[in-house]
Amino acid sequence: MRGTNRQEERDFEMGELALRLAVSDPAGAERALKAIRSKDVLELATSDVAPAMAPHDLDRAVRLTRSISGRGWDQIVLVKIAHEVDPYRAESIARLVTDKARRESALRSAAERMAALDPERAERIARSIDDP
Repeated sequence: MRGTNRQEERDFEMGELALRLAVSDPAGAERALKAIRSKDVLELATSDVAPAMAPHDLDRAVRLTRSISGRGWDQIVLVKIAHEVDPYRAESIARLVTDKARRESALRSAAERMAALDPERAERIARSIDDP
């Protein structure tokens, strides 16, 4: 996806750079994201960068995700992050999701992945999905 003017073009390039750096240099990826001026391009780039970064720097990925303000993207990205990290961390990330349906989906996925590692915890997670 490319921009229609010189600044948008630069913003998209910085987003692509951030994505390439997400795994090897999370701090560099964050710097590249901060160089993006367009809010829409920044949110789009962050929605790709944060899940890629999560297995390597979860705290930074969650913080970046929380900076997304529009269209409920932060909720979608938190679910994507929960799918990228180990089941133990996935549960805590899933609980950050405020949208009920998305939270339940992320918790269900965490419980399924947890079942092989810790069946009792997986059962507790599954039971918590139905709790109000």
